[in-house]
Amino acid sequence: MKKQFQNYDGLYKEDVSVLSPSYIRSESIRDRSSLFNWQISPHVHQHLLQIFFIESGSVKVEMTQGSYELIAPGIMIIPPGNVHGFIYDPLVIGRVITLEDMYLEQLLQLAAGLMLNLKKIQFISEFDQEISFDHLMDISLEIDKELFGDFEERELALKTQLSFLFLKLYRLLDNNRSAIAQQGLNENYYQNFKKSFKNHPPFTRTIPDYAAELNITAVHLNRVCHTVTGKSCSWILQEHAILEAKKLLIFTSYSMSEIAYLLNFSDPAYFSRLFRKHLGITPGEFRKR
Repeated sequence: MKKQFQNYDGLYKEDVSVLSPSYIRSESIRDRSSLFNWQISPHVHQHLLQIFFIESGSVKVEMTQGSYELIAPGIMIIPPGNVHGFIYDPLVIGRVITLEDMYLEQLLQLAAGLMLNLKKIQFISEFDQEISFDHLMDISLEIDKELFGDFEERELALKTQLSFLFLKLYRLLDNNRSAIAQQGLNENYYQNFKKSFKNHPPFTRTIPDYAAELNITAVHLNRVCHTVTGKSCSWILQEHAILEAKKLLIFTSYSMSEIAYLLNFSDPAYFSRLFRKHLGITPGEFRKR
């Protein structure tokens, strides 16, 4: 049997500032959540979108797909029709803006991309210099000021500020998705690089050789290695050679010179220097231990 969740739309239609034919509400998270002893059981809003700005503290969000803890500073967007419940840190500080879906559609009728972005629950915990949490919080406070002030052309000002807020949120989410996609691409390049150098004897291929295999430049490959591991390509290749040397030192009776040549080091002295550079001891000392 499908579980029925309480529809909380009516909860937000009491004592609200109404903009006919739809409405917007702005309020302190503490003011609302303290009424529920900091816990709100899973529920659904069929016609309301909410944007939560968490300035300090944290909130655990329960959803049909699992739970997520948003730690300040952070933003979450909960579109209509998404089941959600909250367990708040009693020290939480922030604001929540609530919009009716019809009002939102009117607001963003010329921005299909923004509307598509508002179909599922979104969490934002990564910000940048251009779109910082403080910048978005300032916009929300301007909305609050217009909503509860008595200014000329109040509705026009609200629509302008809200459109600006959604545009910034859309760009920030897009930037975050691009960063995640790039991170995944870098990881893919690195794993293929790793697979390749493990399949070749040490020092039989150059960094440009590995890069060409991946259809990227040597500079790009080095950047990938730094991003994923914090190490350069050359250091990673040296580590691989040292690992192979350790195996030979432990499991064979080859001399230092024989191991150096088996692993394609230019000479035994270089092998010893590089081994000590990585491990702090010479190959001979390692074998004795």
